Amino acid sequence: MSATTYIIGSMSSYPARVRWGLEEKRDPSIRYWQKVDKTESCWIWIGQIRKRDGYGYFWDGEKKVLAHRWGYQKARGAIKNELDHLCRVRACVNPEHLEDVTHKVNVNRGAHCQKTHCPQGHEYTKSNTYIRSNNGRVCRKCRAIGERARKQRLRNV
Repeated sequence: MSATTYIIGSMSSYPARVRWGLEEKRDPSIRYWQKVDKTESCWIWIGQIRKRDGYGYFWDGEKKVLAHRWGYQKARGAIKNELDHLCRVRACVNPEHLEDVTHKVNVNRGAHCQKTHCPQGHEYTKSNTYIRSNNGRVCRKCRAIGERARKQRLRNV
């Protein structure tokens, strides 16, 4: 007989987890580890993934949380700044692959900062790189080509 078909007194007097047989489903640690696939290097989150950025998340019993942050906090304690994935795999939840760093360090380690050439193939050097007010990089050669084209369009109007 299943837990939902028997009646002993008032069912409302039993906690929901007992009434519906959800004891193990309520424990976030058990549910968390059921959604982790440990490979040789990374521990890949196979639960829900946010489409907008590729990070895993799950319900911790109170709210939706990022899976890598939840796992890191359980393994290493509180997070002071933000976490950087050293392996560059956003679905990885291995605490050994995560480092608590400042936002500036995290951004500077990003893939865009590792680029050595602009999309047109010009090398990013000190003399050929213009830093925008938002700290974005622009190739000076490409910027000059764009400016000449813009001025030409204005003359032709």
